[in-house]
Amino acid sequence: MSFSSQVKLAAAVLVFSAAAFLSVKYYMAKAEIAELRSQVAQLRQANTAQGEIIAELVEEKRREARARAEAEERLSRLSLDIAKADRRTNEVIRLFEDHDLAELIKKKPGLITKRMRSATRRVFSDFERIANDKGAGKGANAD
Repeated sequence: MSFSSQVKLAAAVLVFSAAAFLSVKYYMAKAEIAELRSQVAQLRQANTAQGEIIAELVEEKRREARARAEAEERLSRLSLDIAKADRRTNEVIRLFEDHDLAELIKKKPGLITKRMRSATRRVFSDFERIANDKGAGKGANAD
């Protein structure tokens, strides 16, 4: 075999080897691309699921914040009601400290009895109104 035939044969083997190598590389790259596409699809699915979970968590936090604000508002209203009740209690205590009711009852029994009955009726009426308001879910802000 002549030198030029040997060179041609070597060139043909080299070209065939390169073609076979590139063909194998091409199919390997194709398989890798398919695998990567599958992974991308899985990651997109996971990303969508995580987005939904995050949206649910954000909404839950918003609901908790609203509930906390409502509870703080109720607490504030109750604190005001307690302060009013404390002021009224102090007024009544001062009233009783300033007057000797036993002596007044002896001097003017009709006057005191009439006022006490009237006041008792008002107090019971207030209690009934408060109980009815609370039973109806309205809450009470009695003065």
